[in-house]
Amino acid sequence: MILELDAGNSQIKWRILTMPQDTGIEVAAQGKSATLNALQSSLPLDLVISSARACSVRADSTLQ
Repeated sequence: MILELDAGNSQIKWRILTMPQDTGIEVAAQGKSATLNALQSSLPLDLVISSARACSVRADSTLQ
């Protein structure tokens, strides 16, 4: 499974993708969070992540 993160200035969007051999890529779970703590709380705990992709346009001041 692949964890994708998109960190913007006001929220962090995420989704978890699966790759079944017969159907291609499917979204297993998705959501959005305002903070990293909220993101950690909202991710499903029963999924095994094999890789991750991240992008960010978040301002440095929001990371302090």
